[in-house]
Amino acid sequence: MNTKGLLQSFSQFFSRYRWIIISLLFIYVVAQQCTISRLRNEIEFLHSKYETYVPYKSDSSAMTVSGADIMYQNPDGEALIIKQHDNLNQTSDSTDSMIGWVIMIILLLVLLFFMLYRFGFLPFSVNVSGKVWQDLNGRVIYTLQIKNGSRKAVNITNPMIEFAKVGDKRKFRMPVADFPLTLQPSTKHIVNVSLQKLIEQNQSLMDYKTIRASVDCNSRVHRTFPLVVRWSRK
Repeated sequence: MNTKGLLQSFSQFFSRYRWIIISLLFIYVVAQQCTISRLRNEIEFLHSKYETYVPYKSDSSAMTVSGADIMYQNPDGEALIIKQHDNLNQTSDSTDSMIGWVIMIILLLVLLFFMLYRFGFLPFSVNVSGKVWQDLNGRVIYTLQIKNGSRKAVNITNPMIEFAKVGDKRKFRMPVADFPLTLQPSTKHIVNVSLQKLIEQNQSLMDYKTIRASVDCNSRVHRTFPLVVRWSRK
C-alpha cells in the first residue's frame, strides 16, 4: 500500500472513531492531572512534616523531645531536633485527593453519558437533534436530524414542532412529506422545515422562547434538546 493509501485509511479510521479517541485522550489527561495533584500533595506533606528544625538545649527550659522527634548533631556540634508534625496535614491531603478522584469520576460519568447519547445508544438507541437558523432570504428554518444507532430498523412517524414558554406549550405537525419513514441501522435522516409561514400566521409564537421537535420511534416519543431563540419583530 502506498503512502496515499495509508493516509486515506488513517483518515477514514480517525473519522469513524474520532469521538472514542478524543474521549480516551480526555480520560488520560484527567487521570494524569489527578496523579500529579496527588503526588504534589504527598510532596508538600513530607516537606511540611520534616521542615521544622529546633535547637536542642540541655537545661530544664528546653523543649521536650518526644519519641516521634528525631535528634541529630550538625557539623558545628549543635544538637538539632526535627519536629514531626501531627497527622492534620495528612488528613487534609487525603481529603484533597479524595475530592480530586470524585471530580474525575463525575467527569467520566458525564463523558460516558454524552458518548452514549452522541452515538445513539441513549435514549433507546435513537438520537434526535435539531437546530434553528435563517436562510439567505431571512426565513426561519428548523433542521431535524434523526440517527438510528441501533442494530434494527426503526419506524419514524408523527413529527411535531413544539413552542414553549413558562406555563404554556403549543405543538404543530411538521408540514413535510418525508414521514412516515423506515430508518435502517447506522443511518440518519435530515430534513429542513420552514417555520416562516407558521410564525407569520401565528404571531403570538414569537412570545415563546424555546423550540424543540419530537418524533415517534416505534411508538416511543423522542424529543430534541430545547433551543432558546430570540425573535426580532419587524
